[in-house]
Amino acid sequence: MKVVIPVGDLHIGGGCQVLVDIANALQAAGHDTEVVMPASGTVQYDLQAKLSVVPVLTREHIPEGDLILTNFFTTCIGPYEAYKDRCVRLSLGFEPYWVPDKQTALWTYKQGVPVIAISHWLDEQIAAHTHQRSQVVPLGVDVNIFHPGPRQHVTGSPKVIMYIARNPAYGYELKGFTDFQAAIARLRDTYNGDFIVHMVCPEGDLSLPDGVPYRVFRPTSAQEMADLYRGADLFVSTSWFEAFALPPLEAMACGTPVVSTNSGGLLDYCTDMENAVLTPPRDPDALAAQMAHVLQDAQLAKTLSQAGVATASRFTKEKYLREMIAAIENAHRDRAHYVEPKVSIVIPFYNCAYIAQAIESALAQTYSNLEVIVVDDGSTEHVEKVHPYFDKIHYLRKENGGTASALNAGIHHATGRYFSWLSADDEFLPDKTAKQVQWMQENQLTISYGAFFYMNERGELISGKVGTAFASDVDFYRTMSQWCPVNGCTVMIDMRVFETVGVFDETLLYTHDYDLWLRALQHYPFRYLDVPLVRYRVHGEMGTKKHERAIAKELLVVQQKYKSVMKRMVEGGLQP
Repeated sequence: MKVVIPVGDLHIGGGCQVLVDIANALQAAGHDTEVVMPASGTVQYDLQAKLSVVPVLTREHIPEGDLILTNFFTTCIGPYEAYKDRCVRLSLGFEPYWVPDKQTALWTYKQGVPVIAISHWLDEQIAAHTHQRSQVVPLGVDVNIFHPGPRQHVTGSPKVIMYIARNPAYGYELKGFTDFQAAIARLRDTYNGDFIVHMVCPEGDLSLPDGVPYRVFRPTSAQEMADLYRGADLFVSTSWFEAFALPPLEAMACGTPVVSTNSGGLLDYCTDMENAVLTPPRDPDALAAQMAHVLQDAQLAKTLSQAGVATASRFTKEKYLREMIAAIENAHRDRAHYVEPKVSIVIPFYNCAYIAQAIESALAQTYSNLEVIVVDDGSTEHVEKVHPYFDKIHYLRKENGGTASALNAGIHHATGRYFSWLSADDEFLPDKTAKQVQWMQENQLTISYGAFFYMNERGELISGKVGTAFASDVDFYRTMSQWCPVNGCTVMIDMRVFETVGVFDETLLYTHDYDLWLRALQHYPFRYLDVPLVRYRVHGEMGTKKHERAIAKELLVVQQKYKSVMKRMVEGGLQP
């Protein structure tokens, strides 16, 4: 397998070390591995894979490979444009949390590219923003280098606190150096003993408050770092958030007790008061108190040391590289075959006698990768008809709030790539989901809708195909400004649309769908699939009959709300 790894730079730092380790491991495993770097980049590691220097990481400079392993968000755009179907995203941190260009960083996670994340916390952050799960491969330490050794601490000599100080002026404010400065000043004033800080300063010398003794170190190898860990009585980490946080695990491997902020990713290996002591981020008082606690309590320090070594033995570099190579190989295998995106079918239900038929039609879809979410909007009738399906659906019950609120509750709980709405009195045709997903994937669509049949109360068809194929977008906009030709139950939407335009307006009792479509079409094209997808039931209790006057009144309100923007789109022929 030919693997291409675009990088911006390979300077000394945790993320770059991980990329070099993976590149070298892939090469050693027999894969033809090529690291691609812009001319502005530097290499400060022993890179055993091929290195290609290009002017910039734009599409025309990305070499072809069987798999493109993108990583930091700036390495994604060129490869996505060149070989998106071969890309896999290695996430070493959720960049939208800290980079200035948050919008672009988030966009790179929303392109349907498989993601490998280095912690379960990181997977949760990605899923919360993209509705996409990652394969998790936690990092590990080289236990041949990071391991316990004899301690030279002499009774009565100052306790040694080790800290890695990243310079806020270089963009590392989130590493919490100012929090450490405040905490160490409090320790100076409250700790009944002597201590000295051994401070590693990668970006240049930093200083601590007056009266705090410290030495600055600039280790040039992993072995020198391990010696510093082994020479410390305590290692402290102060990050606000980390995708994994390797230094605390390295300290554990060396038998050094750890006090750290709960920065997220380290929860894969840290358990408070068992193998480390955790404090809230950005809380210098709590940090100082726990530093003093460990320095004063010899038994606690011993417990943390022993448990830390045991933990590190389960998170080894050898294991993580083996699992990482397997994940990359599996991603290549999966990319070579079409993987069905997950579809979330949301059924809002309120006292509808036809709910069982709706559920049956959703479960009878020929498409396999889907979930059916029934949102009971405070029903007092026909609830028993849902009970037989509890083992096949996700059932949510809430206080009555209207169809829009029920749909939004379903969207909130959905885990699929696509959203489909099925009214409790309507039915999907069996191949509705399969046809629509295939069409959307083939045409790279974000929103689509289709044709339908009318049926009566007994489920008998009473019409032929109903639907309109518009000659142009302008014709569609003109019609949408006057009435809604879109049957909501035929619609399929990429879940990421809701992040751009919002969800259904719960203040609208009847025209919440029309309102959402008018918002969405300003950003995304609506495309019509001229195939029947739904059986739309006509019956005496349907809302469009019972609330005809209220619907007409609310319709005018929505049309007035979007009148000016729709006029501009019609007159200008604007494309979303």
